[in-house]
Amino acid sequence: MLNFFYRKRDEFNYLNFKFPIERQRPAFKYWQHLRKEIIDGEMSTATARLHQSTSTSFFKYLQKIELIDPKAELWREETVNVQFNNTLRGKVNKQISRPVQGIKKAKNNTPLSLGYIQDGEPLRPLNDAEQKILVTALTNIATPWFKYLTLVCLLTGARLGTIGTLREKHVEILKKQMASGVPPTPFLNAGYIQTGIQTKHDKTLRIYFPHIAIKYLVRYLSSEVRKKHVKTAEKKGLIFNDKSDQHVFINQHGAHVYWSKFNIHLIKDYIYPLTEAGNCVSHFTSQHLKPAMHLLGYKGDFRFHFTRASFAMNFFKNHYRANMSGPEINDLLERLKELMGHSDIKTTQSYLNHYKSDLNDSPISIANTEFINDLLKGII
Repeated sequence: MLNFFYRKRDEFNYLNFKFPIERQRPAFKYWQHLRKEIIDGEMSTATARLHQSTSTSFFKYLQKIELIDPKAELWREETVNVQFNNTLRGKVNKQISRPVQGIKKAKNNTPLSLGYIQDGEPLRPLNDAEQKILVTALTNIATPWFKYLTLVCLLTGARLGTIGTLREKHVEILKKQMASGVPPTPFLNAGYIQTGIQTKHDKTLRIYFPHIAIKYLVRYLSSEVRKKHVKTAEKKGLIFNDKSDQHVFINQHGAHVYWSKFNIHLIKDYIYPLTEAGNCVSHFTSQHLKPAMHLLGYKGDFRFHFTRASFAMNFFKNHYRANMSGPEINDLLERLKELMGHSDIKTTQSYLNHYKSDLNDSPISIANTEFINDLLKGII
């Protein structure tokens, strides 16, 4: 590390972090050097991660002894939840802070199974028949919180951790946007503490909501069963300083279906649950939803985030046409990239490739809104 800064001494001062743009700061420059070493085959990812960890401790120490301005931002950080085994308490959750620009672990290069797309994890979009099985199973066996949660995820393409941390005030915001028509497609900001909505890796995003999704949220929020669950939650101490910060989705045991790390700032004496966030969703999916789908003729595995991949396929069904020009396709991909919060357009492109190769038997003339209206007709 010190050798790198010595060689670059004429280009920048490694103690000067007074730059508003992170990529201009010394730590970022060094981390980019480590990434280049990985690409060039000069260093393994594991070794580069170790060097990066050493550099973060080094710069924090220099700032502590004031060789670096104590007011300077060294880098942007994100807070993540990790789980480890404790001999006395079993599985324990712990929050750690790490650089947003941290070097990621090397990905497992195991080839994807046929029909799957890599989008943070292997996801398989459901075709029309499979989506109908999903909705039928929800109608037959799902509790209200799980039913509405699944539908909103399917209609927005958002991740469980995002929809699971929606709060009552967010539904009111969406209602006002829908009523006024401004913006045309209602949205919520997400990814940082002021929003109250979590995103993967604390990425700042806009989450867009079609009107049908908002109507489902409003209906669930005002339901008697949810009001009962809120009372149970409050008896367990989940009382917010501002009542509008209460989670939308609460299960029958009075627990938030996806507990939020932001709640430490919103609930007095809040203690992080020992269970993994979203654990009740995973349990209901594997123990109840998937068996019900198999009884209806569904084949193979099903995971909750398959709803995210299915949203992308429904989007292409609505908007993609085989005779589109190159610029039109690029615009379409950019729209979906924003809707799904992808960092890399290649991930979005993989959905289009899948649509054209695997789902081209679906009738392209059916618009997403028509399909969704038919799909969800009479469910609730």
